[in-house]
Amino acid sequence: MNNLVLIVDDEPGVREAIATYLEIEDLMSIEARCGLEALEIIKNNKDIKFIISDVRMPNGDGIFLINELRKLDTVLPFIILVTGQADITREEAIQKGALDMFIKPPDMDKIIALIKKSINFQKD
Repeated sequence: MNNLVLIVDDEPGVREAIATYLEIEDLMSIEARCGLEALEIIKNNKDIKFIISDVRMPNGDGIFLINELRKLDTVLPFIILVTGQADITREEAIQKGALDMFIKPPDMDKIIALIKKSINFQKD
């Protein structure tokens, strides 16, 4: 079973930091610079089970990504949104389909716990 995590952020340093943290936890990841790039990666890779995406970025933000994924498939990967400044509340993000939303810098311990809990849920 492969639980690949797609990291979507327009800031390379943020993507790298999250990828490093995931690697320490034995979780594999790939990266995208924007929602449009992420969408193409997802279309070609069915192993992606989780997405950690910035809310605000050019060329397709996190909400755009959720909306486009819904059009592709009713079974979405688990999506965790992160934001420095958002025009959306945590509750609104969850209503739109996000598993959760965190403020930057995100609490990676909580994100890892959420991913691992979801992996265990999928096994049952």
